[in-house]
Amino acid sequence: MPRAKRPLSELDPNASKSTARPAKHTKITDEKEDYSKLKKVELVQLARDRNLPCGGNKEDLKQRLQDCDDKEENDEEDDEEEDEDDEVDEEEEQQESAKIGDVFNQPIDYTTKDNSKLRFLLSDREYFPGALLRDGMTREEMIALLQRTPAEYESFTIEELSEKLKARGLRHASDCAKQVKIDRLKLNDLMDRNTADYKDMQLYVSLDVSNMMITSETKKQEEAKNTNPFSSWSIKRLQKYLTTNKLSPNGSKEVLTKRAAKHDEKEMNKKIKGLQAKRDAAIVKLEASIGHPLESPTIFNGRESQYEGLDHQILSRGKKPAQPKKPICDYDWSGSHWASRTEREIQKICERRGMPGRGAAPKAAQLKWLDTGVVEYADFYVGGLTIICEERGIKYKYDAKKVDLIALLEEDDERE
Repeated sequence: MPRAKRPLSELDPNASKSTARPAKHTKITDEKEDYSKLKKVELVQLARDRNLPCGGNKEDLKQRLQDCDDKEENDEEDDEEEDEDDEVDEEEEQQESAKIGDVFNQPIDYTTKDNSKLRFLLSDREYFPGALLRDGMTREEMIALLQRTPAEYESFTIEELSEKLKARGLRHASDCAKQVKIDRLKLNDLMDRNTADYKDMQLYVSLDVSNMMITSETKKQEEAKNTNPFSSWSIKRLQKYLTTNKLSPNGSKEVLTKRAAKHDEKEMNKKIKGLQAKRDAAIVKLEASIGHPLESPTIFNGRESQYEGLDHQILSRGKKPAQPKKPICDYDWSGSHWASRTEREIQKICERRGMPGRGAAPKAAQLKWLDTGVVEYADFYVGGLTIICEERGIKYKYDAKKVDLIALLEEDDERE
């Protein structure tokens, strides 16, 4: 590791202090760097030290450095809130698990299943040959068979379970553990619709669109009754509207306004009735396909939406938690003599005292070196490591990664 070539008497007296992390209520805030006071050449050097792009004008460089500072500050705040977030997440996870458990305790009601779902469940359980299903089993026969033959997903391999999830049109079929796959299949069994039947899906969507249009037009009609939209029109505009719709343009503005509103309401009623007729026809067509009366006129509300949300929760529960962000240098500088200085001031002090890499490292690493006289290669920015390589005459690739630069420096240490 690189060491300072200066006597121990110059080390900061605070180096012997405890490095235990301060309590949350003793948070130390870092004074932000005022980049507007720096020259462009200084901004370029700072950007290079932090391995940031060095091109652009002075404003670009200032913004780039400020964004870097903000990111580091946000990372620190995220770390401080991590414990509280963990407690909230644990409580939410318990609530979600209880909710999922309640759903799984419900018996499967096959009488509400679509015909396509009944056929799919029978075929999926692999109890019956396909010919039997194609020969035209009645709905009642399929329900009776399913009630006598529960699913045994535990007996299938992970690969077989993944294929079953894919066959149902579910995403991330291969990205979870066996128990998560089984839970997702059991949850999908509770859904009335066959999620792999796109023909029925189109009928459901067509019905849902009709319902949304009816709701929208009905709302417009109610608003028109409460506030006559024609009251703000000029007489000339009202006359043109009435003439276009083959109505008399004669009379006072009040008469013309009422006439236009009456005609508009008539047209709205006609449009709504047309949409309702289209909706009713869609219901007849859909019910003929699914084999049972609709419980809800839309698939985007009610139990199906609940099941889709639970599927997401089951899948999320099975994923590995993201690794917490680790700072470049985790040295606790809260008790340092230099803690109140800006990063730029500290860097100048480090350069003056001979810190390796001209101090191209985070503030924590700079203070670590000032306090203890020792700093690890991993504590530096990439720019600082390249400076050390150049000072030692070590050749490196222009696009070398941090781990590669550290390896080169450690190899050079071993040769000394």
